[in-house]
Amino acid sequence: MLPDLFGPGDAFVTVEGSLMERVVLPFLFRLSSYLTPLAYIVNEFNIDRREVMCYAPTARIYTSIFLTQHPVVQTCRDAGTELMDSISIIEKWCKNKNQEQLAEPDEEVDGQFRLVVRKAKTFAIILEEELKSVLAFEPSQKLAYSTSILVEHAERVFPESVICKLDEDVVFEIRESGKSLVFDLPTAAVFHILRALERVLHQYYLVVCNPPKKDWLHDWGKYVKAFEKLVEEPETKESDKKHAKKVMALLDVIRDQDRNPVIHPRATVKDDDAPILFDQAKTLIGKMAERLPNSRRRS
Repeated sequence: MLPDLFGPGDAFVTVEGSLMERVVLPFLFRLSSYLTPLAYIVNEFNIDRREVMCYAPTARIYTSIFLTQHPVVQTCRDAGTELMDSISIIEKWCKNKNQEQLAEPDEEVDGQFRLVVRKAKTFAIILEEELKSVLAFEPSQKLAYSTSILVEHAERVFPESVICKLDEDVVFEIRESGKSLVFDLPTAAVFHILRALERVLHQYYLVVCNPPKKDWLHDWGKYVKAFEKLVEEPETKESDKKHAKKVMALLDVIRDQDRNPVIHPRATVKDDDAPILFDQAKTLIGKMAERLPNSRRRS
């Protein structure tokens, strides 16, 4: 039996926070590396039992994991089950046998080993055909962001010093925006990142302005006016004034150029515009988070 240096692992991994599953391509490669040599043993009729046993046990393990974790694959399921059953029989026969016993002539045993090869070939052919119908896509990279991070943990585009200040609702919106960005849903991506920005904007307002009422203002212009008032007050620290001015400058860019069109029900966002707005919102969220208290820890 050949050593499996990496271990089988998972064939499919659920993307956190969604119903999607990510195909683990190295798993399929390793399944093929054991199944293909077994299915296409050159001299099937003068069978070499040791050659079969080099691949069969691990092929059974990988086949079992694949069929268990991928319920969508149906056509090859029976063939895979028959392969696993036939391998189990020869594994049981080989148990506790030394090299000499394994080589003892026995036509009935050789027939069982040949059956494994035929079952492997049948399963390999059907599996190859069925995999052609499995949907697998490779999204294009957005700016310099890692595609896998955008799909599973988009909040990690921020440094840890920012992440720890974002509450769960903000993180959820950022993750939804990241997934939408990857799968070329620009309007959805912008919608979610602006929802995240609005939550952080309100939190920033509560911290720096300390208003008597904690209600949402529901208008970015009102937040800007509150910040302007803060800047004009003589008792406001210079560092706070400078910070608020930077936030207002970044906020005005997004408010004037992007937010108002996006919230219109008939408006759509172009593919090239969404990553840019995502980046702008990220910059503003990061700037406002500088003044927020710690809210959460990175998961």
